[in-house]
Amino acid sequence: MERFEVVVRMKSGDTHIFQTDDSDICDRVIDEMNLGRDFISIEGHLLINLDELESISNKPILVINSKS
Repeated sequence: MERFEVVVRMKSGDTHIFQTDDSDICDRVIDEMNLGRDFISIEGHLLINLDELESISNKPILVINSKS
């Protein structure tokens, strides 16, 4: 299973880090900004003001499933 670690940095200095299965999350944020949106909900739990967004990045992470 491929997962991604997403890092959202705000101009205020706040940083939010979470994992997702969505490889297109950065592209979706860019699309919302281009549509002139003020806010966006990411993964249904992080609401960000796009004017305050400094950067967003994602990188693949390896998930190893182990059986007990």
